[in-house]
Amino acid sequence: MRNYHISGVLGIAFVQNLLSQKAFAWVSIVEPLSDNFVATHHEALHSALDVADFSDEDDNSCLLLFNDMMKEDSLQSGSLLSEIFAAELASAATNVQILVNTLDLLKFYNYDDLRPFSQLIAAAALRCRFERVKAHALSLIGHWGDRRALDLLNNLNPGSNTFVCGMYASIKGSLERLCC
Repeated sequence: MRNYHISGVLGIAFVQNLLSQKAFAWVSIVEPLSDNFVATHHEALHSALDVADFSDEDDNSCLLLFNDMMKEDSLQSGSLLSEIFAAELASAATNVQILVNTLDLLKFYNYDDLRPFSQLIAAAALRCRFERVKAHALSLIGHWGDRRALDLLNNLNPGSNTFVCGMYASIKGSLERLCC
C-alpha cells in the first residue's frame, strides 16, 4: 500500500469522515504538511484559487503555480490543496469560488496524478450544501472517465436536488457505457 500525506486537524477529520463511509479504505495517514511548504505556498495558492478563471485560456496563473508546486513536491501539493478545500468547506463563511476552482483545477490532472487527494476532495464536495460545488465535483469525476471513477461515483450519493441528480445519472450512464 502506498502511503499518502493528509495534513492537519481539518485534513484528518476530512479523511476520517470519508473513511467512515468505507469508500476510501486504501488511504493511510502518515504525516502532516511541512511548515516550510505551507509558509511558502499556502497564501499564494489560496489567493490564486480565489481569483482563478479556468474558462479564460489566457489566465492560467493558478494552474502554473500548482504545476510548479507539483514539481517541487506532489504529495505536499495535494495535501495543501485538500487542506485549503477542507478549511473552506468547514468555514462559516465558505468561499464557494475557492471550492469550485479547486475542483476545476483538478480537471487538469488524471485520476492518478493527485490520488487520493482529488478523490477525497470530489467525495467531500458531493456532501457540500452548495449545488454548484456538487455539479463541479460530478464534472470532475466524469472527466476521469474510467472504471475507478465509476466505482467512486457508485459509492456517492448526489442528494435530492433535481439538477444534481440528473447530472449524476447522466455522468453515471456515460461512464457505464464507456467502462462496461
